[in-house]
Amino acid sequence: MITIKDIARTANVGVTTVSRVINNHPRVDPVTRERILQCMRDLNYYPSALARNLSRSQMNVIGIVFPEGVLVIWGANNYFAPTLNGVAAAANELHQSVLLCSNDVWSNVPNSFSSLLDRRCDGLLLFGMPRENDLTPVLLRSGFPFVMVSDMSEDKRVASVDIDNVAVGRMATQYLLEHGHRRIGFVTMVTGYEHYNWSLNRFRGYRQALEDWGVGFREDYVSPILTSKDRSWKRFEHFLEMDPQVRPTALFCMEDESAVDGIRYMQERGLKVPDDLSFIGVNDLPEDAITGPGLTTIWQPLDQVGSQSMRIVHKMVRGEVGRDHRELLPVKLIERGSVRAV
Repeated sequence: MITIKDIARTANVGVTTVSRVINNHPRVDPVTRERILQCMRDLNYYPSALARNLSRSQMNVIGIVFPEGVLVIWGANNYFAPTLNGVAAAANELHQSVLLCSNDVWSNVPNSFSSLLDRRCDGLLLFGMPRENDLTPVLLRSGFPFVMVSDMSEDKRVASVDIDNVAVGRMATQYLLEHGHRRIGFVTMVTGYEHYNWSLNRFRGYRQALEDWGVGFREDYVSPILTSKDRSWKRFEHFLEMDPQVRPTALFCMEDESAVDGIRYMQERGLKVPDDLSFIGVNDLPEDAITGPGLTTIWQPLDQVGSQSMRIVHKMVRGEVGRDHRELLPVKLIERGSVRAV
């Protein structure tokens, strides 16, 4: 295990100098500071959050890490915008500042994490984490406070605030089953459902509901994974090309954006919703109510997910909750006109 003494020896400085760099002390020569930081990056050394908090006062700054591309379009994103609004409201209430972290955290974890430490963030909120990533293990080893937002990690050591996505998958599928549907398709993101915990869990809930009702699972009832050259509507073309005698009578779209796109696509090709094909989604977007015939969906409290995530990481920094604190928030079925009984 790499220690502060190893960093000092490699950088040819004293332990006190390394400690000053870790705690951002101003009385360190810039060239020496950079040499020490480079040694920390080269050796994958991340100071323990506990040790850092003992040696300095808290800065009341929480870092927010987004996946690639979201910082550019977050204002138009139906998931990140309300969730971030909740984060901002709680931060204001708790007198916390937020630092939006660059998306190269994903591609260059050692350098990016060292940069976060150097900027003296007290904790992190992680958005859109893929199931397989390099950042979570680094954070766990370091002891740095962090919460995964809208993502219940399979690793029980990871603090998370989310909804129960397995239950959401079951709820949506069971609603269709209760309306007589037995040929139920599952519409994933264009990249599939396996990359993120939330999407995989919604798929698991879909499978569980089918099994509970004695309905067989069909691989061809899951929308195909698309390439970067494909248009997103090809997910729905897949179902439209099937024999009408075996084509799904209902589609469970794991996010409302897909459901709204699917309704429009089917209507443009002469199908009636819900007479020919029923739809159910997840989120309850503002446009759901005005999308003819009105999308039946499962509402999730995105603003509350954001605000509670901020409160939890704030408590974590102060030692008031454990680093493995996990919360699931309630959801609600919103019935409109996109599902018919068969």
